[in-house]
Amino acid sequence: MKCGHIRKIPDVRACHIAIRNSFMQSERITPRPAGLVNTVGVAVILTLYMAIVFGFGLYLFSVLVTFMQKSLNFGISAVGIITGGAQISYLMASLFCSHMTRRFGGGNIIFVAALTAGFLLILLSAVQDIWQAGALLIALGSCAAMVAIPTVGVIGKVV
Repeated sequence: MKCGHIRKIPDVRACHIAIRNSFMQSERITPRPAGLVNTVGVAVILTLYMAIVFGFGLYLFSVLVTFMQKSLNFGISAVGIITGGAQISYLMASLFCSHMTRRFGGGNIIFVAALTAGFLLILLSAVQDIWQAGALLIALGSCAAMVAIPTVGVIGKVV
């Protein structure tokens, strides 16, 4: 039963089941054409998630390096190690992301990864040395993969 498409009054229980099932990757649901509001809503939410993990998380470090370098007293070699570590973390998380998406569902993985990235960004404001920042940025690299990879599946189901 679709969420309110058979009857004129939507069935709350059917809506709840449809929403819950949309987060589960393992269930095969026949895709239906999405409405404009639904498509735009999903696009806005996923864009915000991408902005959190990529813009603020993964690529913010390269913008703030000059300001952080004065206060944390580190060299350019540390920047290279941290940036490389974040990219390797992204690649490693990409390998495991498809397995996790099949098990937990794309929507759940995206939500948890964006929530984790937000928490890591809050912790980034309290670092005392460059290696603490490096550990957080490496973790943010894996969060970026955990948002980017399942996004394709979620868009395929919704649009």
